[in-house]
Amino acid sequence: MRPMKRRPTLRSILSAGEQLSTAGHWIEAPLSCAQLSLWRVGSQSWSSPIVNLPAALSIRGTLSMSAIRRSLEAVLARHEVLRTTFHITQTTVVQRIHAFHVAPLRYLSLMTNPNDERFKGLLRDEIERPFELASEFPLRCTVVRLSPDHHVFIVVFHHLATDGWSAGLFMRELVTAYADVREMRTVSSQPSARQYRDHVADEERFLNSATAHRQMAYWRDVLSPSSEPLRWQKGGAQTAEYNMATIAIPSPLQRALDERARTAGVTVFIAMVAALKRTIHLSTGATDIRVATLVSGRENSADRNVMGLFANTIVLRSKLDGCSKPDEVLERVRSVIVSAFGNQTLPFEIVLQQMSRNAELSGSKPFEVLFVHQAFAAEPIAIAGLEITPLDLPPSGGLAGGRGIGLVIVCEQKNQELAFTFWGRPDFIDADSFHLLPASLLRAIEDWCAPRPGPR
Repeated sequence: MRPMKRRPTLRSILSAGEQLSTAGHWIEAPLSCAQLSLWRVGSQSWSSPIVNLPAALSIRGTLSMSAIRRSLEAVLARHEVLRTTFHITQTTVVQRIHAFHVAPLRYLSLMTNPNDERFKGLLRDEIERPFELASEFPLRCTVVRLSPDHHVFIVVFHHLATDGWSAGLFMRELVTAYADVREMRTVSSQPSARQYRDHVADEERFLNSATAHRQMAYWRDVLSPSSEPLRWQKGGAQTAEYNMATIAIPSPLQRALDERARTAGVTVFIAMVAALKRTIHLSTGATDIRVATLVSGRENSADRNVMGLFANTIVLRSKLDGCSKPDEVLERVRSVIVSAFGNQTLPFEIVLQQMSRNAELSGSKPFEVLFVHQAFAAEPIAIAGLEITPLDLPPSGGLAGGRGIGLVIVCEQKNQELAFTFWGRPDFIDADSFHLLPASLLRAIEDWCAPRPGPR
């Protein structure tokens, strides 16, 4: 097998962790594999929201703008990736890490209520406004004043610099810093000991290791062509538009799912993937089913408090011939997930490059179904004198539209319920089958949670 590099053009720039080009008040470093992969996706559509990651907080009480600004400055000072710009050179794309200056924060006063169309329009514009990556930092923050004691804090990240884990870390650090400023405690603005470019350097070294080559052999087997391409019975018209649907697991069923998973010795994630694969099997008759998912990419515990794009894609391939009962499907899916997670370090970008060089694999799609489990529920935010609640934002089809995937399912905790959002490409799953899918998945979960007959 050829040596695994991110892409040939990266040979023309320095490896991360060696010398860094310096000029003025910035240093230059290569992108990670995940960033390069997203760059290829997003560079065709930077004007769309598919690469924006938004969050918003409703804040009631007396809010100090000066404290918010100081808190934001402290967080940016700690994390290099939040003060990075991206530039196309003659051979590749590089990131430039800048010395800290003014925080990207603006203040608007609407003096209205959250249901007003003016506020909704402003929120939509903030979420969808593209970033000028060569001239602005990959996040922007806006405080909207709705009344003297009611504000909304909106933050939009560019996905090149962050992922869901990082967004949660940002919010926690910002709130902690705000509380320290208000209580006149010392607020640290020293750069963190470990930065995202350290992860990029570690990744470069990993790509030349024996472990990387062993993991590549595993993924080559997982992604070998299937004799039965996954398709629903009916074929819809080819279109760039996606159908969308939502469903929530009621609280009693969620409690039953948690308890059933505990007694079976599996995670809720494994149980949901098994229910999804059984649903696909019963809906299409397919027995060789590949479902991709995202992992945090933070196996190194030193990266737990580092902001950046760490998330990686892995593919879960199960062969369900000869089994259709819930427990039978679960056992096959469980073993597949354990194996896949044991080989999750190799960046999916590298897997795709190796596939493109292999005549047998180059013509096949690695997957067409993506299941994303947002396991990090929003943590309660408490500051004396303020009532802070996360603001629900409309779901975005970015994962679908940005990757051309046939079916995307995102599961996340919302208001004590597991909420599912589905996006389906009509030429992959027709509208009738798509709109039956949420209820079918719910039934598959109910089937698995149903009481088992005891021994006679």
